[in-house]
Amino acid sequence: MTAHLQRGNTTLVNRRSFVIGGTTAAASAAFLPGAWNARRSYARQISGELSIRFFPFGTGVEELYAAFAEEFQAENPETTVNLDLQPWDDRYPKLLADVAAGQGPDVFFITTDVLIRFAEANAITPLNDVVPESVWTGYEQRYLDEVSLNDAQWFVPYDQEVPLHIANLDILEAAGLDPAALPVTWDDVRAMCEAVQAMDDPLTSGFGYNAASSTLNTTFYPFLRQAGGMPISEDGATATFNSEAGVEALSFIVELFKNGWAPQEYLQPIDTGQDPFTLGSQALSNHIFIAGLIQLREAAPDMRYAVNPLLMNEEQWGFGGMRSWAISENSQNKEAAGALLEFLARPENAKRHGSAFGTFPALEAARDGIFEDDPEIAGLASHLEHTFGEQKHKYGRDLMPLVVPEIQAAIIGEKEPQQALDDAATAVNELFAQG
Repeated sequence: MTAHLQRGNTTLVNRRSFVIGGTTAAASAAFLPGAWNARRSYARQISGELSIRFFPFGTGVEELYAAFAEEFQAENPETTVNLDLQPWDDRYPKLLADVAAGQGPDVFFITTDVLIRFAEANAITPLNDVVPESVWTGYEQRYLDEVSLNDAQWFVPYDQEVPLHIANLDILEAAGLDPAALPVTWDDVRAMCEAVQAMDDPLTSGFGYNAASSTLNTTFYPFLRQAGGMPISEDGATATFNSEAGVEALSFIVELFKNGWAPQEYLQPIDTGQDPFTLGSQALSNHIFIAGLIQLREAAPDMRYAVNPLLMNEEQWGFGGMRSWAISENSQNKEAAGALLEFLARPENAKRHGSAFGTFPALEAARDGIFEDDPEIAGLASHLEHTFGEQKHKYGRDLMPLVVPEIQAAIIGEKEPQQALDDAATAVNELFAQG
């Protein structure tokens, strides 16, 4: 059996093949990480062709998912799994278009901010009767709530991004700061930035804010949550980021640039690996994930660093998306798609994915022993309780292009923070009024 890998419209045949037949193959399959057993088997053998769309999670993604496909096919020899690797950019408009055209994948990787949009577009199918009941066992209730809508569960939770900051110990020591007392509060950050600025090195800065980013998740929202605010009202009807907490958050961001604590470079897009922190000229990194820490180790192997606590003002928060798997409503093989989700969700397979790409499995049992050879990353499990996720709102993504320019206007001094956020809220509320 051969796993097929697609990139865009190009189909490649993976060089590894898996042949089923004879006692040797059957014995070998029994020892595979995802091997079939009676406890997991479906009532009858599934068959047919199905496709799975996934994204560039990190180094080795093609190899791991080819292995998953081969192992699933070994358990279900009448199936063929086609692997559809796609870029992150514009993934959801493309996915919706593909599904609408009847050309979408059967199974795809997805985040909960688009759940309502996809459900209303009939692009996804409820999973309650598609996957075994046992699949839903072992998740924290917050994860099950996140993938639920109208008394149905639409996604199978899979992995959790973990937020963090990193401190450059050489810069802190050069600024006369104690590297054992890393900044936690906004006031700590202010004091750190002042000390770094006092070094009188124009090429070295204290902190940063990615003002050119198109997302609010890793930029404005963490500061908003740290100030005690929320982006949207609980009933989803109105924007609330222009609250007193929102103004406090944006005022702090403006302060970073106004005082010269954040480099002006962040007002323009910066290529990956070319940001001031990675280049060794910034004391405290922007908001990143474990994958960013792994990349830093490779890009700047000589940097002396420490993982910094998540920042706080009134509250301590960082953003981390909980990502999931869904099944297309127009899948012609929902039974096989459900079986594939059950396979991917098994603790050993969720753990393999998380270990490979620097995320913690959403399934609690799959976290046991993960990153045991990397205590620094394993210790980041403590950040999970201070991690907020995507905005589960029909316009959760669409509102961001309305807010980002207003934040930029405040940063460069064209508007006061309150006016900028009020103008953004007006535009967002008009969007919400469309229903």
